[in-house]
Amino acid sequence: MEKNKKVVVFTSILATLLFLVASLFLILWLTKSNTPPNDTVDDKYVTNVVLLEPSPTLKSTYNISEPFDFNGNYLIVDYSNNTRETIPLEASLIDGYDRLTSAKGQFKIIVHYQGLTILGKTTYLVNSALVSSVEISSSS
Repeated sequence: MEKNKKVVVFTSILATLLFLVASLFLILWLTKSNTPPNDTVDDKYVTNVVLLEPSPTLKSTYNISEPFDFNGNYLIVDYSNNTRETIPLEASLIDGYDRLTSAKGQFKIIVHYQGLTILGKTTYLVNSALVSSVEISSSS
């Protein structure tokens, strides 16, 4: 009698495990993606981004609060479909753009594009603010 109870318990456990495994396979089969392989998908995604910075002969020194000059700064973006795009750099792509020239010192550009972060190699220098006018008064 004791042996029969063990057989019944073992059979019940085995049946439960088989049910769980079969359920898992069914769930996986029902939720599998019907997306074709990558080589036939029309959607492209970014595979590489390079920040193309200006040559040293272009502007790399600024005065405090002087707007950053984007001239010569581009992103070269490679896509999964073997295409390449050149994108001019703009304020919305630069991390902390509003603070770039707000204080004296050095900075490098940090760009965020499609979830990727790119650190520029050029070091820019911010000097003290230029004096825009001087007024001299005499006391007579």
